[in-house]
Amino acid sequence: MYEDVKVNGKTLPAGRYDLSWEGSGSNVQVNIRQGKETVATLPAQVEASKSAPASTGYSTKKEDDGSTSITSVFFAGKKYVLNLDQQAAGASAQSASTPGNK
Repeated sequence: MYEDVKVNGKTLPAGRYDLSWEGSGSNVQVNIRQGKETVATLPAQVEASKSAPASTGYSTKKEDDGSTSITSVFFAGKKYVLNLDQQAAGASAQSASTPGNK
């Protein structure tokens, strides 16, 4: 990562990290490691994307407290993205399951 980012409430300093995930279907458990040490574990959603990016990277958003949180990770040559934005994922799931007039 090129900047300090917040993941699951923990600030990770800029640096090189490895990602792995476990699970089947769209809901997975992501482990973020620096070297051999796991520095963060969080749930994520695997989502299809329309195109495969040329490089691996991530997306972020600014939080109300001024910190930056990571929202998604994408992979070179792959047509999927890991959605790490728990607030958006929770709101999306909640609105999808809430009946009402639309």
